[in-house]
Amino acid sequence: MKLIAHDIFSLGLGTYVLVRLGTGIAASIALALLLSIAVNRVIDAGHYQKNGRPTRSHLTHSIFTAPVFGAGAGAAFAVVAHLAFHVDLLVFFVIVGIIAAYSHLLLDSLTEGGVFLWKGRIALAHFRYDNGLANGLAIMAGVLLLAAAVLS
Repeated sequence: MKLIAHDIFSLGLGTYVLVRLGTGIAASIALALLLSIAVNRVIDAGHYQKNGRPTRSHLTHSIFTAPVFGAGAGAAFAVVAHLAFHVDLLVFFVIVGIIAAYSHLLLDSLTEGGVFLWKGRIALAHFRYDNGLANGLAIMAGVLLLAAAVLS
């Protein structure tokens, strides 16, 4: 999937979950936006070149390791928030980081490259990463989740 689809889907899902956990709407959107952008870039930084094409790495695109990267990014931002604003939001930051990581994998599992499970790959569908319909549906789902969070 395109990075914008990952970002918007993660933003909508993260915001929806945070609002359901009782966090305010503005804080939920800000936190989900920050971690959506950070986590999706950290996970995609794990790509490597194979025959001149970017290829997913088992290091960042595994169902076992991706949430570790998400939680790590969340914990890092929580430390910064604690030092700068004296707030203790570690649990919320880590939850949204893990959600962003798994949402990234969910969308990537719909592409022909799939995601890693143990040493093999799994793909729930075989869309090309740049398939307009698949990316559009992911973006629409993210916007609908964001709207549901804001309107609830």
